[in-house]
Amino acid sequence: ENVAVALVDVVMETDNAGLELVNYIRYTSNNNEIRLLIRTGQPGAAPEESVFQDYDINDYLSKTELTAHKLRMALLNALRSYRDIRRAGDLQKQIMLAEQETQAAAAASEAKSQFLAHMSHEVRTPLNGIIGIAEILAQSNLDEVQDQYIKTIRNSGEALLSIINDILDFSKIEAGKL
Repeated sequence: ENVAVALVDVVMETDNAGLELVNYIRYTSNNNEIRLLIRTGQPGAAPEESVFQDYDINDYLSKTELTAHKLRMALLNALRSYRDIRRAGDLQKQIMLAEQETQAAAAASEAKSQFLAHMSHEVRTPLNGIIGIAEILAQSNLDEVQDQYIKTIRNSGEALLSIINDILDFSKIEAGKL
């Protein structure tokens, strides 16, 4: 699967077995990473222009013109191209992973904000009841100690309510709703 370059002869078992192999690699195996170098000793049977046009190849090498130097250069070019394709694929995977992580973080932040808003509401409602009852009790006939207890209950409740309102405001700011 991780083959970088294939040097394919057009004529193998049959006159066009190499071209059939190219189609198999590209379309049946769906491999667009491998660099395919076609070589042929019979350029008339598989003309360069039509082979490039009809087949998804990366280079066409005629045996009659092929020197060791040209082959090295073609292989080096194909290897570099394969390397770059793999790097681009790896980078694309990293980008997709980063996008998924960003979406997960946003979802977690939204869930936290919703939880804070819900919990603030659930705690604020009974706390307002406690403060209200403390105010009603403060208006009744209480001795000095009882009056001090009621003031402590009311002041503590109001301080706690202020903290809960701040938490609710913070969750609204995070959610972009304030």
